[in-house]
Parts: sequence; C-alpha cells; structure tokens
Amino acid sequence: MSRWGEEKTLKFVILYRNNECLWNPRSPQYKYNVSRNNAYQDLISNMDDPTLTLKTIKTKIKNLRSAYHTELKKIESSKRSGSGTATVYNPSATWFHELHAFLRDSGEYREPISMEVTNMATNKKEREIEEMLRMLENGELSEDET
Repeated sequence: MSRWGEEKTLKFVILYRNNECLWNPRSPQYKYNVSRNNAYQDLISNMDDPTLTLKTIKTKIKNLRSAYHTELKKIESSKRSGSGTATVYNPSATWFHELHAFLRDSGEYREPISMEVTNMATNKKEREIEEMLRMLENGELSEDET
C-alpha cells in the first residue's frame, strides 16, 4: 500500500469517524458483520480511489490505530518525564487530533492504572489476611468461618 498524504489520510479519518460501527464497541452495530462490511464499502466508495480494496481499507485502519497508540504513548511518556507542561509531546500529524476526538471516548483506550492504586489494593488485601490470621490465633474466628 502506498503512503497517503496528510489530506487523504484526514479525509479517511473523517469517513472512518462517520462509520461508528467500525471503531465504537458500544455501537449497537459494532458486533454485526453485515453492518461492518457495509461501512467498509462506504469507506471504499467515498475515498474515490479505484485501487482500494477491503483488504487495503482494513490494513489502513490497523496502521492508523497503531500509529495513534504510538502517539498516545509518546504523550504519556513526555508527561511522566517531569519536564513540565511546556514540553509535553504534541503530535504533528493533522489526522491525530481528529482521530483522538472520537477514539478517546470509545472505551478502547484506557489510562494505565497507577502503581499507587495497585499497591493500595495489595496492602489492603494483606492487612485483611493478617487480621484473619490474628483472629484465628486468638480463637476469635474458627477455620470454618474463613
């Protein structure tokens, strides 16, 4: 597949956004292959490119989403670097912001769970186990109650 320019890619992203069943798992049509195939055909016909096939459209979506996630990782990494908000990475691809406008709310991309939250849950569980062991040792709890 040949490399697309910014204008053609942006047009594709806008058409992709209009076919919600291809990207939004909460869409009622998301799980229906007929709806999805119709949406792929809509993309093919509206791109005005006779060389496009179902395979190239699916590959383009896969590649775009991969590039999108790479850009998100760059943003997150720059935020964690601690160098301040002035140096937070800002993607230069014109299509990124258009794609992010609808994919960020699709539920497909989730913020990573911080280690602090994970550690709090682990510590709470450990305290509960320690308390149960203490109660067993003191006869306050029988083994049947555990």
